Amino acid sequence: MRARGRGPGEEPAKRRFKAARTPLAKTGAGLLLWAVLVGSKFVVLELVALFFADRVSLGGFFSVTGLIVVLLLARLGVRRLLAVDAAAAD
Repeated sequence: MRARGRGPGEEPAKRRFKAARTPLAKTGAGLLLWAVLVGSKFVVLELVALFFADRVSLGGFFSVTGLIVVLLLARLGVRRLLAVDAAAAD
């Protein structure tokens, strides 16, 4: 069962990371998980560019990379807030 709010590739990548036994396998699984997390943000940005064409400008490499980092940090913050809220409800 897929957790709400997670990308379609994230759960299999997490399972592969947890199942990895050797350092090489853990490194490979970690890189796969990182690629899914970061790559999904690039997919969203490319879809925005496709649908809105010249009406949207995100800037250059550094501004887009900064946007992706901020999106990842915002996601982490929301997850922590929801975890605290869920713990308080129990």
